[in-house]
Order: sequence, then structure tokens, then C-alpha cells
Amino acid sequence: MRYVKVLLLVLFFAASMLFFVQNKDTVTQSFVLVLSVPLLFDLRSIPLPFYLIVLASFLVGGLVCIGYFLSERFRLAGQVKELRTKASNLERELNQLRNLPLENQPYQTPADEPEA
Repeated sequence: MRYVKVLLLVLFFAASMLFFVQNKDTVTQSFVLVLSVPLLFDLRSIPLPFYLIVLASFLVGGLVCIGYFLSERFRLAGQVKELRTKASNLERELNQLRNLPLENQPYQTPADEPEA
């Protein structure tokens, strides 16, 4: 499975490089990003090449995904810890119940037994 992942990553990288090489004029054009809120402010970025915008978007998307998956992993690790504790408590209770006598007599604790 590791080799398949590496192969897919290499193919993705090759396709990306091919795209950028074949569209060199388009991806090197400069763009100005604008955020305009009516009556409040009007923000404009410095001229940025299109490939930088694409790369930054890819990076931000990757960081958001990593953050989401890390939070999910921490949540699941906490749940696993809780369930392991519960399972060990149930196993301890089961072992205590296995030591009960099999007769139909009520169970007597050592304090209830008659002294000889």
C-alpha cells in the first residue's frame, strides 16, 4: 500500500508540474486580491502571481485538514482511554463474580461465618 501512495504522489506531482509548465504565461500573471466591505473599508493586496495564490490555497487547505484530523484523533484517543478504563473495571468485576460459590447457598463473607 505504501508503494501505491508513493506512486500516486509522484503522478500528482508530475501532473502538477506539467500543468504549470504548459500554462506558464497564465500562472505567472499578477492578480490583486480585493476585500471590500461597503461603508467600512476596502482592502487590496499587492500584485501576486497566480501560482502563489494557488500554492497558498493548497497550503491553507492542507493545514485545515491536518488540524481537523488531529482534533479528531485526540477526541478518539480520549474515547479509547475511557473505554479501556471501563473494560478493565468490568473485567475486574467479572473476576470477582467468578470467585463466588456455585451452590445455591447464599454467599457468606468471612465476617458472617460462625466461629469454631
